[in-house]
Amino acid sequence: MVNVTTDLETVRGRVGLATADIIDGDVTKYVGEACDFLSDQIAKAIDKTSCTEAEAEAIRNLAAIKCFFDVTGASSTGWTANIGVITFSGAPEKIAMINYLWARVKEFMARRQTNSVQFKVGAANY
Repeated sequence: MVNVTTDLETVRGRVGLATADIIDGDVTKYVGEACDFLSDQIAKAIDKTSCTEAEAEAIRNLAAIKCFFDVTGASSTGWTANIGVITFSGAPEKIAMINYLWARVKEFMARRQTNSVQFKVGAANY
């Protein structure tokens, strides 16, 4: 079993951030929010301190997206309940990075549930 709360550097690293960019407390908060969101989406409680590698991967990816939005000033609405529609504009490589991470999260959710959420990056809707 995996403890995502002890793996904060991996969360930051997914979006090229360092400890100087976003403090551990904020990353830990986003890990918790990602865990709560995914638990709601798949209708199964996920324990961020003892989860499967697949669950940990989805938590890390979603937390990394939130960390990136926090640092860059992009905004999200209703993040703690669901990610709703998030709009992000930026350099093509950054949009590709966010698209990749979100696609991995969607794949995890699709394997575990039937509900999906709407997500927008640049001009692309998901």
